[in-house]
Amino acid sequence: MSERRFNIKCPRCGSRDVCLAEQFTVWDDHTIRNGVLIETHATVRPSVTNRLVATCDGRGCDYQWTLRRSIHEIETEERSTTPPDGAKGER
Repeated sequence: MSERRFNIKCPRCGSRDVCLAEQFTVWDDHTIRNGVLIETHATVRPSVTNRLVATCDGRGCDYQWTLRRSIHEIETEERSTTPPDGAKGER
C-alpha cells in the first residue's frame, strides 16, 4: 500500500493532523414541461473549483483556513511504500 504524504500544517498551532475538504460543483438537472416539474436528478458532471479548505485536527485547535494551492501541489513527491501485513518489502 502506498502512503500519500502532504506538506501541510496548521498555521495556528503547527499540527500536521489536518482534515482537507476539496470543493466541487455538481449539477442537478430539473425538467419542466408546461410549468410543471417533471423530474429532477443529479448528474455526474463534477467541476473542479480549485477550492481546498483545511481544518486542524490537532490538540483541539479546530482552526479552519482556505489553501492557496491544489491538493496535488501540497502532496510531496516522496511516496513511501508500506508492505502488506508482515510481508518483507522495500521501503
